[in-house]
Amino acid sequence: MAEALKAEMPVLMDILGGFERSAVVLGAAQLDLFSPLGNGPATAAEVAAQPGLPVRGVERVLNTCAALGFVVKEGDRYRNSPLADAFLVKGRPGYVGNLIKQTADRYGAWVKMPEAVKTDKPVLPLTGAELFNAPPEVLDNYVHGLFDMGKGLAQRIGSLVDLSGCRSLLDVAGGSGVYSILFCRQFPQLKATVFDLPPILQRTRQIIAREGMTDRISIREGNYFTDDFGSGLDAILLSNMLQTEGRQTCRMVLKKAFAALNPGGKILVHGIMPNPDRVSPLQPVLFSMFMMLVFPEGEAYPGEEIIDWLHETGFVEGQKLTLPPPAFTSLVVARKPA
Repeated sequence: MAEALKAEMPVLMDILGGFERSAVVLGAAQLDLFSPLGNGPATAAEVAAQPGLPVRGVERVLNTCAALGFVVKEGDRYRNSPLADAFLVKGRPGYVGNLIKQTADRYGAWVKMPEAVKTDKPVLPLTGAELFNAPPEVLDNYVHGLFDMGKGLAQRIGSLVDLSGCRSLLDVAGGSGVYSILFCRQFPQLKATVFDLPPILQRTRQIIAREGMTDRISIREGNYFTDDFGSGLDAILLSNMLQTEGRQTCRMVLKKAFAALNPGGKILVHGIMPNPDRVSPLQPVLFSMFMMLVFPEGEAYPGEEIIDWLHETGFVEGQKLTLPPPAFTSLVVARKPA
């Protein structure tokens, strides 16, 4: 059997070596090697001079990035590929440096996956209790990474859902506030409140001010385990939140949302959702594995299961919408009966 499968060996080797490619791109971004090339082609020595790094290692990294297609080498000079120039150069509108830092923090969790399976416990805990004790730089990477990651997603959600009839939105576990910011820009009558834990909201407040949205978006410190969501709301957003909790907590949160909404109010559940078979598509399946690494009961739930919970709670007209590429997230929408 092994002899017959020799032709498939490159597939296995490609998967096993995937971490090497990730490590190179993450490392190059953390060293900020793409930013010097944002001004045009340069030699390895010129790139190394700006951050004050030894030339030998910088040249090795740039050569590997060239092999991966992130830079182009012409003679002894390097230039960014269009992809690297758009997303990996500081100061560019699409710069995702905070997402790079967040991804680097996640990297260590994947290495410890066997430990998580053996102990049935997260190896990089991101629950509320841990957030209160997390180092400031980890929280910075986490919250600002959420903003970088959410910008495009929020725009796509806004194209799928009409909030023109809503005046108030509660953004539960809203993190960076990116969804509230983008929704309020798209729907001028809307005002939003970001509901999250104090350590997160310290960063959220700064982002809202930086984006010039303090007149439209407020913050509310709270814990969805112990606090209600208020009343008289036209819409509630649960983005990337249910996937961090177990089924019992998910149902409890949905009941709180139902109680807080006005009749006819909308609930939006956004997240990474696999198909009901839980083995496709690949990215949501991998994400569900990652949820196990960071949350005690975390799991990416199929949209169909979330719709069942919503209908059990009293919501009606639940439907699942898949965001257009390159996103791999989905949106479940439903409403409280009028």
